[in-house]
Amino acid sequence: MPHSAGVVVLLNGYPGVGKSSVAKELLRILPNAKLLEYHSLRAVIDPLIDREKDTDRWMEMKKALLQTLLSNLASNPPTSSTHPPIYILTSHLCATPRRLSVLHSHLSSLPLLHVILNCSTEENLKRLKTASRAGLTEIDTNLHRNGNGSVGPGFGTKGYTGKKITDESTLYELRMEEELGRFYAYNSNGLKSTGGGGKSIEELKRKGLLGEYEVNTEKLEINQTAMLVSEYIIEACREMGWYIRLNPQKR
Repeated sequence: MPHSAGVVVLLNGYPGVGKSSVAKELLRILPNAKLLEYHSLRAVIDPLIDREKDTDRWMEMKKALLQTLLSNLASNPPTSSTHPPIYILTSHLCATPRRLSVLHSHLSSLPLLHVILNCSTEENLKRLKTASRAGLTEIDTNLHRNGNGSVGPGFGTKGYTGKKITDESTLYELRMEEELGRFYAYNSNGLKSTGGGGKSIEELKRKGLLGEYEVNTEKLEINQTAMLVSEYIIEACREMGWYIRLNPQKR
């Protein structure tokens, strides 16, 4: 895989945990960082496929578009910068089989660093109240209301499609019912891959997974979280032979 083509950093976490804010801070402090926004993929797919009525087809199209995009970025590396691009994605990908499939689809043509941002449910609910979330679109919400009114895995029916989650009870139920998706999981035999087909940890690394980290943001400010994530990114790049420094900061 062409190292000069760049690296993908996937920030995964529950709605309201601060993924977008951390991504914006990373854009400020990292050289040649770019933000790949999921809603751009949705803007292409939604007019073509009804997400609510044909969920499987919608998801397959999303995965195909994502992999095509990453493949083209890898095969057409930029020539105007001395630093390889750092492509930052933010999403909420849970541990259901369908969403794990999406998570593993990020292993494409570019090296990938997966960073899970987490905090306590209480802190998450506090952050959800921030006025900045009101009326904004969500990059990727995967909720629907079941017939009994409970929240379950699905794809945005009954008013949830494409909207930021701003309701505390919805977020609370989501956190109670869904774990965040991971590439690695532990069982009685130790560390294993969560992907289908029995992929080994070594195979995930061969496919480009640089690492998977979880950051407890409970007591961290946005800039502190971003600095910690940037350390993981810099270390991963160093292991591939790239030496990058943070952008100079104004005092």
